Amino acid sequence: MTARTFTLAARWIGGALSSAELRGADGPGWRGLRLAADSKALARGAREAIHTAVRASGHPASVLGSRTPTPIPLEEEAGVRLALVLATQVTGAAQAERIAQGIAGMSTEETYYWYARVAGYGQPAVQALRLLAAAAPVVAGRR
Repeated sequence: MTARTFTLAARWIGGALSSAELRGADGPGWRGLRLAADSKALARGAREAIHTAVRASGHPASVLGSRTPTPIPLEEEAGVRLALVLATQVTGAAQAERIAQGIAGMSTEETYYWYARVAGYGQPAVQALRLLAAAAPVVAGRR
């Protein structure tokens, strides 16, 4: 099986996430995900997930300090986890953070399952993932 490739371009202004775009070379259900500059609640929930994905892919956190987004290649598992966080766009900051924590606590198998569901089924799968991830208690990094 060929590994999926993910590329992240994030823009930071004054230490705050301004925008982010995650692109993936994947099947027909994958179109890439974009985080809009005005999604402040999602930005708070996604910030740690972006840092985690970058570090898990072997890059220093300093690659995120640019005002001009430079494409950063991500490892497959890190890209899958980040894709799930960005796919679950919500308006409330607390809910966005709970969802990001729930996804971080999922096993590798769970993240790939949900990635396949979201990429293949779209909005209904995203809604189910939001409910599952937001309700999941996180204990010692795992649900």
